[in-house]
Amino acid sequence: MNLYQHSSLPASSLYWLSGFLWKDRTSVFAYTVAIVLAAIYVLQKYPLDFLLGSQGFLFLEQGDPASQVAGWLFYMHDSWHLPLLHTYRLGHPEGVNIAFADTIPLAALLFKLIRAWLPPQFHYIGIWHAVAFLTQALAATFLMRSLGQRHLFAIVVTVLLCLTWPALLWRTGHAALMTHALILCSLALYFSGRLNQIPTRNIAVAFITLNIIGLMIHPYYIAFCYPIFLAFLCDQALSGDGWKRQLPALTISIAAIALVGMVFGYFGQNAQAGGFTQFSMNLVAPFCGVDGQLISCFVDSTGGQSEGYNYLGAGVLLLIPFAVVMAWPEVKILHRRFPALLITLALFTIYSASSRVYFGSHEIFSYSLPTILTATFRASGRFFWVVGYVILFATLVVLFKKASWRSAFLIIIAFALQWTDLTSLRSHTTNIVSAPGKGDLVQWAPLMGKVDKIHVYPAFGCGALNLEVYWHYQRVASHFQKLLDTGYMARHSANCENNKRLFADGFESRHLYVMASELLKDFGEVPAGFKEALQQDECVIWKENVLCSKGFNDTEWKATGLAVSSPYKK
Repeated sequence: MNLYQHSSLPASSLYWLSGFLWKDRTSVFAYTVAIVLAAIYVLQKYPLDFLLGSQGFLFLEQGDPASQVAGWLFYMHDSWHLPLLHTYRLGHPEGVNIAFADTIPLAALLFKLIRAWLPPQFHYIGIWHAVAFLTQALAATFLMRSLGQRHLFAIVVTVLLCLTWPALLWRTGHAALMTHALILCSLALYFSGRLNQIPTRNIAVAFITLNIIGLMIHPYYIAFCYPIFLAFLCDQALSGDGWKRQLPALTISIAAIALVGMVFGYFGQNAQAGGFTQFSMNLVAPFCGVDGQLISCFVDSTGGQSEGYNYLGAGVLLLIPFAVVMAWPEVKILHRRFPALLITLALFTIYSASSRVYFGSHEIFSYSLPTILTATFRASGRFFWVVGYVILFATLVVLFKKASWRSAFLIIIAFALQWTDLTSLRSHTTNIVSAPGKGDLVQWAPLMGKVDKIHVYPAFGCGALNLEVYWHYQRVASHFQKLLDTGYMARHSANCENNKRLFADGFESRHLYVMASELLKDFGEVPAGFKEALQQDECVIWKENVLCSKGFNDTEWKATGLAVSSPYKK
């Protein structure tokens, strides 16, 4: 279709507008537009104080964000150790690797280098939200340009769709897992290499570097990005390069990732956990949003399928059939051009559904997988992120290729539909990062002046204690620079027998001992250390926790300013 047909606008205006929208742009221009759009979006979405690391937000006082900030503060105030990500202040005395506290190790290392110039309570979780969106815009532009679309219309639409991608916004609260730019960059490198835009050797170096960066942001990203690298090597070999030419890149990549893993301690802690079939993707997830959206049919059949939230959005769902019809001849031969990539995407889709496959509320079928495939990356639903982005970009490329007003109007209508469809999701993320904090740590200052270490019974992973208890005392200990003997971790390796023995012994001075007050209902099961402290009137009830400290009496407890009461004692 000619750009100037079927329009009431003057031909000269259409000529200028078409040139403005569809003219190929330089990389500098394209990436500048992407950065500007992302910056506007971030500043509109996040309070400046939040981005600058203020602690005064409810978002940072609960759940994963609280754990991430606390993990960084423990690490920040500790000395350097080998492995480089180890801290002894959390999980004391053995310590933990902060990579398993989701604290974005790359940022932790960089900021720890300048900790002498940082405020005591500084954190980078707010900054990383900005980093996630800025890099998302840049990576989206890189991927679209690697697919041959370099005009302004493609840049703007692609960047805005990626900044508001449902799976990205749904992850608000987990800064590390919001760095979807790593997925987009991996796909961009794949296509840049396969379409002969960048030499294979340079692509391999870039892939290795990207996978190391991914490992240093969150281990899941190496599970997403490294298979794309392997798909690239396989497709290069199949297209005529031969298998022997791929071996050096493969060998170097394995060696480099293994070396980084050892230096930073990724192999020194238990990385396995259960929940593979729980944190899966429901097969209806790509087609179902949440309440308040145009398509509202989100289903969670396992109690954990929010991890598999992979809604594509009403606008993208509208475009997919048009793209398939327009590009049907190319679709039929994709398996010849990108065989290994398509196999990888198929495996990701199968893995994301886990070994218990649900369609809506119905379990379709189940099968068994060896533990080695399920225990490390248990949130299988996340693996569809890669597939979702491929669907998005494949759809857009088909429609962008033909510079027609018909395609342009279709894309604009779809974008408006997508934007409207995601209104509640965008508003939700804005609201949760803007809510003011409770300021509940101030009241702990008098007590923490008399405490060097906090013990929580049972240790995380050794009992059914409410997660909020671990989150709270991690915040308290990290804020006041105290030691903590346990803590909420994405992967834990607590020695439960040692933990029991600790609370069976007499309590030490200047240590705070905590357990849930509900445990007093079965006094026979209360550890001996708590029983002794209770008999000596060294314990109080604060909210639903028993707090004990050797040598404390009623007068000293009241002097802390905490709203405490006397516990029930046998």
